[in-house]
Amino acid sequence: MLRGVDLVRKLLQSSLITSTRRIVHTAFDKHLFFTNVTLSFSLSGIGDILQQHHNIIYKQQTTWDIARTRHMTCTGITVGALCHHWYILLDRKLPGRTLKAVMKKLLVDQLLFSPICLTVFFISLGFFRGGDWDEFFTDIRHKGWRLYAAE
Repeated sequence: MLRGVDLVRKLLQSSLITSTRRIVHTAFDKHLFFTNVTLSFSLSGIGDILQQHHNIIYKQQTTWDIARTRHMTCTGITVGALCHHWYILLDRKLPGRTLKAVMKKLLVDQLLFSPICLTVFFISLGFFRGGDWDEFFTDIRHKGWRLYAAE
């Protein structure tokens, strides 16, 4: 009978885990932009589906709005591309992984980039909804500060 440690070691050395680690390594090392954008739009779409499911359960909406999910997924592409380039720039300008370096990056990210990222999110969402600028400004006024505070 295998002990817990031996079972974990055997599992980590299995061909499934080894091939998965190789795929992940390749995705993040050789195809970082594609990987980041794919993760961003996937999480944006899945997040919207979960939020709508929650809204349906609590009777805040009656049916799933597929157009809304498509719009949110597409904003994940624009925001994902923007964030990819921002974090490369941030790492170049503020190198290091010490607590002090990470805190500097966090502060710069939240104070400088977060408002830009939220604005790009709302602009792209407005674009995918059909370009209603009044709705864009209303969203910024009503939702922008709450999202900024939540970040």
